[in-house]
Amino acid sequence: MNTKVVHLHFKQPDEGSGDYYFTSIAAIYDLFTREQVGITYMPLARRLVPDGYYENKLCTVRVAQLRSKAQRNKRQPKNRN
Repeated sequence: MNTKVVHLHFKQPDEGSGDYYFTSIAAIYDLFTREQVGITYMPLARRLVPDGYYENKLCTVRVAQLRSKAQRNKRQPKNRN
């Protein structure tokens, strides 16, 4: 199963980590302002479409697929009659 992941990396983080992970581009703007990111939603979305990468003086944004191991069916418990 694959899930889209959006990685936002601030070049000069204010506090703590400079790396954040989201499930959508729009989710970035629930946590950060356009001034903090240095670009608004629509231009960022358009620029990420061709190659999944965007960079400015404030941050780097990458879109990739998060891959997970396929789940197997869980065993049914044995009936002990």
